Amino acid sequence: MDDDSIGIGKIPYSTLQKILSLCSTATRKEIIIGPNLGEDAAVIRIDDTKYVLVVHTDPITEAFSRLGWLSINVAANDISVTGARPSWFTVTILMPPGSTDEDIVSLAEEASEAARSLGGAVVGGHTEVSPGISKPILVTTAMGITKIEYFVKTGGAKPGSLVFQIKPAALEGTAIIVHDFYAKLVSMGVPEHVISRAKGFIDEISVVEPAVTLAEKGIVESMHDPTEGGLIGGLVELARASRVSLNIDDSKIIVRKETKLISDALGIDWMRLVSSGSIIGTLNPEYISEFSSILHKLGLEYSIIGEVSRYSGFDVFLEKENKFYNGYVRDEISRLFDEE
Repeated sequence: MDDDSIGIGKIPYSTLQKILSLCSTATRKEIIIGPNLGEDAAVIRIDDTKYVLVVHTDPITEAFSRLGWLSINVAANDISVTGARPSWFTVTILMPPGSTDEDIVSLAEEASEAARSLGGAVVGGHTEVSPGISKPILVTTAMGITKIEYFVKTGGAKPGSLVFQIKPAALEGTAIIVHDFYAKLVSMGVPEHVISRAKGFIDEISVVEPAVTLAEKGIVESMHDPTEGGLIGGLVELARASRVSLNIDDSKIIVRKETKLISDALGIDWMRLVSSGSIIGTLNPEYISEFSSILHKLGLEYSIIGEVSRYSGFDVFLEKENKFYNGYVRDEISRLFDEE
């Protein structure tokens, strides 16, 4: 790789900031949240009503299996953590040369079924066989509406608040690895029953219900869906968007034993493994009882993993590892694909 080339995965923050600086929204007064680091969804006021339209686009590029399901659910998660229930989706399907009718139709069918399972619908998109690619790529735009009083920003964290995690870290990344690196895991001696259980994680990645419920109750300051860069990357984005520092007790982070075992076998850090399927966010301590009650009723595990402080020269500090994170966090699954 050339010294100035960029590796697989999200682009560095320095490059991203250059792009964001080009995206002026000043001439459009209806835009409440536009392109900003850590804010994955745009929030647009609908005329003079009390409602906002929330829009998000996400590609699925680093997976081979269950692409239709992943594409819909990952995009839906980024809508839901703003407080909007995802209702409409457009899906662009780019297929490599040599694809068959069955290949294309099966992906479209899976995406449509995933949208219906969330109470939404695929309302448009584009499909083509494209030169220069070796595997299918799906790009999904998710849209939803919520009341302006309900929407939640990534950048809403305040000093003195608690940092929470809902559902285990790296569900998405673990599921992708066991589907797409199966032979490698078997060759490393990872037990079949571990692989089998981990494959099921892909069916657990939706966070729509807890995210929308918490937003509508008005008890969270910020929420974020940690995708590339994993839980750590998501926490860094939340900290940067909010201009605060996060002090994290990493011993309290929720993770499944299958994820740890598979990560250990591959020599990767599960805390930096793509993590759609979790919610990270912050809330005022006075709401902890109501927060706990809501998640108990939904049957979901959660953990209070840290506290927010005024910006102290770092984005995230992990207490157990005694390690600071500042800026861009590369996802471990990107490294795996780079090494293939």
